[in-house]
Amino acid sequence: MSYYNKFLEIFGKSPNRALELPTEPSTTTHRRPQSHATYHLLMASTRTRWATIQPESIDGLFQEAKGIVRPFSKVFYVPQGSHLKFVIAAGSSDYLLRDLSLFINYPAEGKKFDRKVFQEIKASPYNGLDDWVAELRQPIQASGFFEYYFQCLENGSTVVSSKRSFNVEPDLKLNGKPLPAEGIVIQTALTKCLGHLDDWQSHFQESSELGYNMIHFTPVQELGFSGSAYSLYDQVSIEPTIFTAKTRANGKTAAKQAPAFPQREVALQSAIQKMEKDFGLLSMTDVVLNHTANNTPWLADHPEAGYNLDNSPHLRKAFDVDEALLVFSTDIHNGVYMDIPKGNFSEDDVRHLLSVFRRTVWPQWKMWEYYVVDVASTIAQVSAELRGDYKFDSRYGADPMSDSCFDPLKTLMDDGIRDDGHQGRFSLKIDLDVLLSIFGSEEQLSPSDVEKRMVRMRQVLDQFNAPGYHAYDTDTDLIIQNLFHRINRGPLLPGRHITDNYFTRVKGRDGRQIALANNGWIWAGNPLINFAGPESNAYYLREVIIWGDCVKLRYGLRPTDSPWLWDHMTKYCEWSAKLFHGLRIDNAHSTPIHVAQHLLDAARRIRPDLYVMAELFTGSQELDEHFVASWGINALIREAMQASDSWDLGRYIHRYGGSPVGSVSIPPGGSDNFVVLPSPPLSIVVDCTHDNETPQQKRTPEDTLSSFGLVAMAASAIGSTTGYDQLVAKNIDVVHEKKRYSSMKKDGKWKGVGEVKAILNRLHTRMATEKYGEVHVHQVDNLIAVQRHRPADHSAVYLIAHTAFNHGAHHLSPETSVVKVPAKITSVIVGARITVPRGVEQKDDEEIAGVESSLEISTRDASQFADFRVTTDATGSMITEVHLKNFYPGSILAFNAEPFPEQQKSLVAIREQLADTAALYKTLEAVNLVDLNVLLYRCKEEEEATFGSSTFDIPNYGRLMYCGIASFDWLLEKLRPRNDMGHPLFGNLRDGNWILDYVTGRLQRAKGLDGVRLWLEKIFDEMKRIPRFLIPKYFDQCVSTLYHLSTHRALSSMSSFVRPKSETSHTFSQKLALGSVQLYSSVQHASLLSGTDKPSLAAGLPHFSSGYMRAWGRDTFIAIRGLLMVTGRLEEARDIITTCAGFIRHGLMPNLLDGGQNPRYNARDATWWFLQSVQDYCTIAPEGIKLLDQTIDRLFPHDEQEKHSTWKEKKEPVQMKLSDVIHEIFTKHANGIQFREWNAGTRIDAHMRDEGFNIRVYTDWSNGFVFGGNVWNCGTWMDKMGESQKAGSQGFPGTPRDGADVEIVGMLKSTLRWLSSLHEQKKFPHAGVEVKQGDGTTKKVTFKEWDQLVQRNFENYFYVPEDPKQDEAYHVRTEHVNRRGIYRDTVGSTQGWSDYQLRPNAPVAMAVAPELFNRDHARRALAITEEVLVGPLGMATLDPSDFNYEPDYDMSIDTDNRRLSKGFNYHQGPEWVWVLGYYLRAYANFEREDKRLTRHHISHIIVEHKKHITESPWRGIHELTNKNGSECHYSCPTQAWSLSCLLDTLYDLRLE
Repeated sequence: MSYYNKFLEIFGKSPNRALELPTEPSTTTHRRPQSHATYHLLMASTRTRWATIQPESIDGLFQEAKGIVRPFSKVFYVPQGSHLKFVIAAGSSDYLLRDLSLFINYPAEGKKFDRKVFQEIKASPYNGLDDWVAELRQPIQASGFFEYYFQCLENGSTVVSSKRSFNVEPDLKLNGKPLPAEGIVIQTALTKCLGHLDDWQSHFQESSELGYNMIHFTPVQELGFSGSAYSLYDQVSIEPTIFTAKTRANGKTAAKQAPAFPQREVALQSAIQKMEKDFGLLSMTDVVLNHTANNTPWLADHPEAGYNLDNSPHLRKAFDVDEALLVFSTDIHNGVYMDIPKGNFSEDDVRHLLSVFRRTVWPQWKMWEYYVVDVASTIAQVSAELRGDYKFDSRYGADPMSDSCFDPLKTLMDDGIRDDGHQGRFSLKIDLDVLLSIFGSEEQLSPSDVEKRMVRMRQVLDQFNAPGYHAYDTDTDLIIQNLFHRINRGPLLPGRHITDNYFTRVKGRDGRQIALANNGWIWAGNPLINFAGPESNAYYLREVIIWGDCVKLRYGLRPTDSPWLWDHMTKYCEWSAKLFHGLRIDNAHSTPIHVAQHLLDAARRIRPDLYVMAELFTGSQELDEHFVASWGINALIREAMQASDSWDLGRYIHRYGGSPVGSVSIPPGGSDNFVVLPSPPLSIVVDCTHDNETPQQKRTPEDTLSSFGLVAMAASAIGSTTGYDQLVAKNIDVVHEKKRYSSMKKDGKWKGVGEVKAILNRLHTRMATEKYGEVHVHQVDNLIAVQRHRPADHSAVYLIAHTAFNHGAHHLSPETSVVKVPAKITSVIVGARITVPRGVEQKDDEEIAGVESSLEISTRDASQFADFRVTTDATGSMITEVHLKNFYPGSILAFNAEPFPEQQKSLVAIREQLADTAALYKTLEAVNLVDLNVLLYRCKEEEEATFGSSTFDIPNYGRLMYCGIASFDWLLEKLRPRNDMGHPLFGNLRDGNWILDYVTGRLQRAKGLDGVRLWLEKIFDEMKRIPRFLIPKYFDQCVSTLYHLSTHRALSSMSSFVRPKSETSHTFSQKLALGSVQLYSSVQHASLLSGTDKPSLAAGLPHFSSGYMRAWGRDTFIAIRGLLMVTGRLEEARDIITTCAGFIRHGLMPNLLDGGQNPRYNARDATWWFLQSVQDYCTIAPEGIKLLDQTIDRLFPHDEQEKHSTWKEKKEPVQMKLSDVIHEIFTKHANGIQFREWNAGTRIDAHMRDEGFNIRVYTDWSNGFVFGGNVWNCGTWMDKMGESQKAGSQGFPGTPRDGADVEIVGMLKSTLRWLSSLHEQKKFPHAGVEVKQGDGTTKKVTFKEWDQLVQRNFENYFYVPEDPKQDEAYHVRTEHVNRRGIYRDTVGSTQGWSDYQLRPNAPVAMAVAPELFNRDHARRALAITEEVLVGPLGMATLDPSDFNYEPDYDMSIDTDNRRLSKGFNYHQGPEWVWVLGYYLRAYANFEREDKRLTRHHISHIIVEHKKHITESPWRGIHELTNKNGSECHYSCPTQAWSLSCLLDTLYDLRLE
């Protein structure tokens, strides 16, 4: 069996059947980008394909509906056959809480589409924690564009959002067989040049033989007097000359008179049906929606269908300009201006003409009257009033004749302007009452006084008019300037004017002359602005490039604005859709969006799979997308002739369609779920359109061949125009051309390049049908090589073209004449070159003909164009060198290729190995999670410490974060949606085997990964043998498969809380849970217990990853609940607890663990985090209470250093139960702990002052709180020690927090409550502690008594009341209070004022001991805390109103600024993440009335965390950020307690 057949066998296809190879899911950013795809690796797929739309900001959609400007629409393509799902992230909007519902106008099953009819899509009940999901259960089967909106309740009323849309492509069929849109090959035909209908069949036959599968007809309607193909006399008629023209067969007229419309329609419909049935041709026609011919008969009956001076009075001054020019033109023609020639104007003539017009004609029209107030009339009115009996209104209380401070002009500007609305001359008015109030008087005025006041009023009115006259002058300049470009340069024949008329004069049925605005276009105009509307001055300023034979249609905003026109044009579009398979929207950019929506909806009701094409001249990708999304356009026309040079042409082919060759894609098995992402509009690439210049006009005749050859290789629909293939020298004039097309053959042979066109057109359709969906364009000078590649079997089609943009195009150099092809060439498709004699043009008075040419063509042997030589490249891969010869400008060569047999063998092996995911998963099941850490993660420092190597450094990109495959997968995940095959990662993979060898090489030192290494080595060995351009594709599949199976294996071994329940991509909880694999590992010289290989939990990466800095007591026990207990890694959690329990000394857990070698006991809080962890383990683990009976090996049974040294020498083990260790901790805290750190001095701390090494912790039995510390040390997590000598901060703690710390008191209370309960249940052997009294006696204090003592005193000592009058009752020192309604951070600090600082520590106590708090006080304090401290990712460590607040941490600063130097502000404002988890747990404790609201609020706060962990290359959550979530470069980008505390929150919420 051949390896090609083996490909087919793998994918279930028989090589003896018609080739129907499967396509891999598209990831192209151009076609339909799909990201976050679901990997179906382990379970059978349901095969229901879900397309997920994730709407943009729901808040934004509702705000838009309230009047905010809507942004441009994006294009979202949803494939036919898929099911639609809408997903809104939990917490992302408060609208989720307001009975949010979704409405979509996709028709319900069995219903017809109506844009105004929306069906409600039921959403799953929103619980505040899970995403809001609404599913359209029926498959998408109708094409077009569909809209949706959201609805909710707001203040008891129903409100709706603005709409968004998605597009569905039509399912085109040609004679019942599917025709992919990318396989369309359109030929444009000017209907009027086709001749008699009986002759059309011969044209269709030739077009079919040339490989076209769709004919685009210019309008078939009866044309206006100009003969323009786009100036329609009647939209619901058929051009009669189709039936009266001479036939080609006998040269006689078939009929003197065309048949009636019904017979014409039947005949035309029959011809179009025959096109498809007999010739395999679909049909398309233009619809002209913006204008009608200026001699259209119905304009007299329905002048309201155009812009006339009654319904558009703003055009009156534009009409006056048109009239002035018309009169001027007539006068020139009649010889009134003897110094102006009668046409054929030179530029100097035009300047002189316009000078005369401005001097002599323009003033006569008094156009300034449109800008100003009629001074004479106004003065006459006011004067008459003043002389008569009027009542004076003294509203302004000033006399303009005497009061110099009074400004009558400003008063007029503010109060007096009125507009009569008719927008004609002197439409600007001044309110008469305002004028009388300014210029009148309480006293009777004499005639002379009136006269004086009128003189003053004239002065004011002249001042008022001054800006108007200035605007008039400015506009006049613009009019003259624009007229310079609008003056007709040809002869001034009778009926022809110096400039095209902007208005058509129509005689209405009532005999009245009606002026109707003609249509046109504006260079670089905004297509969303109606240039004939009142908001535009374009007609007056003569900015419109006018079509004098076309009257612009006025639809208004809705059908009721022009009922007849809407009805008439709807019938027109319905009729067009009935006859034709597709519509081309002419002048699309000037078509009002709402009008096209209505008309296209009507057309699609007639033909649901209507294909819609448009040519947009928006000049903006953003606007193109807006039009496509708003109409459901299926293809935008892109013309190759618009390319400025060969490089630009190459970009056209690359840009408009297809994925890059060797695209990265999802693993074998495909994806049934994908997120619909915005996509650039689909295109049709045309070699030359019917209304633009030909290659012979713009380039050279020879370029005809090379240009269409390249266009044929575009992975999109393509097109051409009749005449291109025959080398017609000039574009066929759509207005004046009266000749018809000639046959495309002569003496049975194709004219021009027809023979090649036939081959390449069919090739294009074949490539689309057979899924050659990937494209690569390589270019050197004027030589372009295009590869179309089929991912299913890696066969390819190549075309090499030598462009001929100009006659000076050079021949190829020896260097450029060799093209290297990474494949075996199997057959030649076509080689061709064309020669066109210079200056020779074929003449034909009756038919359109092309120039004579000579075509050399070969379809079997390429020897006259190139030699093929098999060799190897620099990497040893087999290639074929194509040595071109006599490859002159305009030459092309196309051939088929496939991988060499050895490469095919390797490709089969790779695919088979990737497909066998069960075998790989079985291998992974034998790998423990610590070894998975090596496979997936390992930062640079961990790798260096253990293996002596580092992370991979990608040239031109940089080092990856991890040595393991997680970093490769993260980068691939980012590149996949963009399909960025030019990325340095892929370049490195193509250029050599460095990455492949790196991945397998590092695993040789990890014995637990031998099975995985062998799997990788096997597949990588095969990869090294395949074409280099395919290595990125298979590396991506390999890594993504291995990564997702590995993480699936890891999560499957964890608790049900994070265990995968489906094949969907990782949830946020699972991403957090993978942090336990990321951070819990074995690192040499950093084991949990020195002398063993016990894994340890890194505090964070990369700063706390290796050596003695890796594991910290405080960090470990803050993180252990979330990362190890919640995830179900209970064995690892128990090992950490029991090992670290052996480190206890002085009743304290060390801060710096150092494997028990040189631990440092300078943390007052680490012990309490340890005890909280013990409690958590006993609660969470099944039979976890047995942990208390676990035997602990004590490493430090003695507190004194000398005794410890003696004991260590004797090596006498000391063991005790964990319950006894806990009792010892409480006993020592109850009696007080006081010692000096061992080895105190610079040996253990280079910056601490001597006093800081003195440790003291004690219990104040008046309130039961544990106190400790001094101003020279920092015994809690806020442990920054000053380092800057320059700033004088060295040895000064940034945040001493001595006294009773609120979080320690909270954990004390939590543990006391727990132990008291356990003792009562006889599960803890100790009832309490014995406390030494001052007289030497002891007193027994039970845990319950101690618990109650703390309970009684906490609120009175820690709460800061909102009412200062209550300060005394709460032991508050009023002078220190900065903010009220909060809980103190500490009690009894040396500094005093620091007790009252708002920090994020009280929520820790609220989370673990909520019973301590007054519920109302706590809720208010939490609200203040959130408002003041909660940031995008973390919580500010200090109140921003505090004097010491400095939110940006930067260790590089070392100045005399004490507060910032050397990071002294580490805990004075920067936003830490881990405390946010405790804040959220506290919030959940105290906001329990509405669980859904509570969950939603928490989900809202963690929205950013979900984004962050996905976007972070570390796949983690930061230790801290600077102000407002800005990045802190000195922070660990992934931190154990940050991940853990968020996971704790989600776990607790799920337990409720």
